[in-house]
Amino acid sequence: MSSPSRKSPLGIRVIGIFKLVSAILLVGLGYGIFRQVGGDPEKLIERLVGSLKLDPDNRYIHQVLEAVSGVSQRQLKLASAGTFVYAMLYATEGIGLVLQRRWGEYFTVIMTGSLIPLEVWEVVLKVTGLRVFLLALNVAIVAYLVVQLRRGHQDEGAASHDGSTSAQPST
Repeated sequence: MSSPSRKSPLGIRVIGIFKLVSAILLVGLGYGIFRQVGGDPEKLIERLVGSLKLDPDNRYIHQVLEAVSGVSQRQLKLASAGTFVYAMLYATEGIGLVLQRRWGEYFTVIMTGSLIPLEVWEVVLKVTGLRVFLLALNVAIVAYLVVQLRRGHQDEGAASHDGSTSAQPST
């Protein structure tokens, strides 16, 4: 049985919406990767650069082209499947948070918190502004949710001591 919904702060719902939007974007990315199975991702990038009128001599464009030039069909399939799994996890987190379910908070703390060591490792390997920002954002999300979960437990404990949640047995 799922836990009953309760009044939660706006921040929890904002995090939930962020997770749901991320899930939708990941589904789109997973679909895009899936469509490349059997195709040539390098040619797709070149077409996109031309269509978007980007500078083909840009160093970032060259980095992307180098990254996708050696990608095998098996790697594309694995990347697509991994992206869809990640999207499902984000969707589960987002739904739990938007619906104000305690399990959603716990699930988000566990999933997001479990990835923080990997993000720290990525920052150690190569410090970039984006990596540092994402690490800080995820640490802030976990810290915020842990504080909210602790407050929820304290509120429940205070309410049970007051007797406001205890029900009289029916005879």
